[in-house]
Amino acid sequence: MRILLDECILRKLKYSLPDQACQTVPEAGLAGKNTSRISRAGASRFLILRAKSNRFADLLPLVPSLLRIMDLARKGEIHRIKGGDPPS
Repeated sequence: MRILLDECILRKLKYSLPDQACQTVPEAGLAGKNTSRISRAGASRFLILRAKSNRFADLLPLVPSLLRIMDLARKGEIHRIKGGDPPS
């Protein structure tokens, strides 16, 4: 499973995921698309990361949980991560 980072998320988060296939929305050719269109386009190819805050300091603690769910996630599933808690 690859990770798709929303446009508003700092690109440097990508470099906190060194062993993962990760793209930003612009890199995936989805720049400027609305959220629902990105979700539809990316759902079959990516694990989509959305967050209430795009501050790097808020996102970085979510990375360990994000990496744990990568092996569990299947097409069409939604996993919510809150503050580094185990995946739901």
